[in-house]
Amino acid sequence: MNSRLLLERCFRQAPSLINRSKSLILTFRAMDFENRLDDLYTKCKKYRVYYKIFKHSQCLQCKYCDEYFKNDQFIAHSQTCTNEKPEQTKSQMLSDLKFSIIQTLIKEDDQSKKPFTEYVIQVKLEGKKWIITRRYKQF
Repeated sequence: MNSRLLLERCFRQAPSLINRSKSLILTFRAMDFENRLDDLYTKCKKYRVYYKIFKHSQCLQCKYCDEYFKNDQFIAHSQTCTNEKPEQTKSQMLSDLKFSIIQTLIKEDDQSKKPFTEYVIQVKLEGKKWIITRRYKQF
């Protein structure tokens, strides 16, 4: 007897359940659910790539203050960085400029066959390093 009452109740509620499911289907279609899932999937793929790069890198450079940090220190720095590069005057920048002559070479000019001195110079500024060569007469 209980099962018969249950069946009668289900048959009476069936039209309202069908209407609710139709409205849910229309709502999902209106939300463009499939495209959102596709977008989320591509973002997750990109996140995995960035996570691997972050995990296996030795150090990272802050794009705002140009400082280098180890991975664990970079996270703490990114939360406290002011997101502004400090403005430096030319004199401050030149005071940070460091250069040294690494090597001196004596070469022969191809055309005139005269010897000349060439200097190998290392230049450092704000954590960046360049190695350049210059002749004496270029100074």
